[in-house]
Amino acid sequence: MPAIAPPARPPPATRSPPSGGFYQPGTSDGSLPHACQGATQEGIGGFALAGFFGPGIFPLTSINEVALNRGDGYVIYETADSNSSVYESAHIPLWIFLPANSGLDGAVAQAEVSFAPIAAAGATGAQPIPRFRFVQPGNDCNVLRDCNASYFPDLFVDAPTLAATVPNVAGFYQKFIRVLNEGGGLMFWTAKITFLDGSGWARIFPESGINNASLNMSFFPEGLAPGVYRANLAIDAGPSAGSRSYAITLTVRQANPGEGQPPPNPNPQPGPLPQPVVTPRYWTVGNAANLAVAGVVPGSIARIQGTRLSGRERTVSFDGIETVVLRVADDELTVLVPAELSPGRNARLVITVDGVAGAAVDVPVSASAPAIFPGAVYNSDGFANSASHPENVDGGVLQIFATGLPSAALGIITARIHDRVVTSLVYAGPAPSVPGVQQVNLRIPADLPTMTTEVLVCGTPHDTPGQTICSQPAPAAIQRDRAGAAAHPVRE
Repeated sequence: MPAIAPPARPPPATRSPPSGGFYQPGTSDGSLPHACQGATQEGIGGFALAGFFGPGIFPLTSINEVALNRGDGYVIYETADSNSSVYESAHIPLWIFLPANSGLDGAVAQAEVSFAPIAAAGATGAQPIPRFRFVQPGNDCNVLRDCNASYFPDLFVDAPTLAATVPNVAGFYQKFIRVLNEGGGLMFWTAKITFLDGSGWARIFPESGINNASLNMSFFPEGLAPGVYRANLAIDAGPSAGSRSYAITLTVRQANPGEGQPPPNPNPQPGPLPQPVVTPRYWTVGNAANLAVAGVVPGSIARIQGTRLSGRERTVSFDGIETVVLRVADDELTVLVPAELSPGRNARLVITVDGVAGAAVDVPVSASAPAIFPGAVYNSDGFANSASHPENVDGGVLQIFATGLPSAALGIITARIHDRVVTSLVYAGPAPSVPGVQQVNLRIPADLPTMTTEVLVCGTPHDTPGQTICSQPAPAAIQRDRAGAAAHPVRE
């Protein structure tokens, strides 16, 4: 059962004696899984509980840490006792202890369970019988009658037709795909392109994630011979949440003379030959706080990645509306998206550097596509929230800074902390003196316990009230009855 966690013990003060009860062989009215000490990772060998203890009544009051090797560990369980007339499920707990200030805030543990012993390649008669293959377990919801339970993740993919006809020159050719978890819990997903014709002419970003994300699929037709190229995109969220498959078709035509090149100089001057003009190129446009959130939101901050984006002078326009450039690098620009853009359609993006304009590209405009800036969750006293500086539950307020939330004219802002949806916020709107940034002040529900959890900010567009779009989670630490907590005004 691999698990990802740092090899560290929790402080002694946090430990309490385990209380597992007592076991008498042959008297159990149900199944009793027990850790089998000394077994290999394939489930071979080790000490069986019944054979080790013999007859009698034995207390089960011990708990041990899993030995980790580069973050991975395993435990082999045996069934020490069972009742053949009862159909049962085994629940295997997994505790992960993250010490304070470990830099692992927001770490996610992953576990896999299989039968043992596992058959190995070249298995011989000396190995245990029966042996099992390592396969993905099937869904047992039909047996447990909880197939439609809200706590299961549920994959939803909003994808356009993945087809394009483009010339065989460099350019901005992109499709945007949304992956959403419409159920509960954590949904781990992967995205993979399988090429049927050629290879490398399409790319998906990101290739994996947890819960909601926006994916960019880019085409790279430069250098390809004219023709039709096919591939398949598979988005897999596991047997419970489901998977989706989409056909990709790229039709490449021969570029026209001069296509993809800057126009010739109409008044050439005698003298040395001019240096080749390199046009700006851009292939990824997304949320400035999280580039994986594709597209733009009116009034938000966006990041644009590409090449040859810096120079002495530059302009960035959406649908002819010139906007403010906040940060410049040769391969990236950070810009303020014009508030005049209309959601639900594409905007034409053009970047001009030192008088040379890049190709106009279509960028989808949404009413809501939020992301929280890294490390931008603060306590009411103005200091960054962390495990060593949690916010007090009793009247405490978390200040969250994000971009991509809807303006008041476009939608409603809500938030989530732990498993609670908060619609009555202390404040939700533009951050003072920071164009494009939104501030959400969230009062912590008074009944939550001390814990490290997560917060999300969400936007519900007015024109689609049934569709709430939330950011990726950000870690937040809260604590009850924090001694000596001073009362500070909340910045609004």
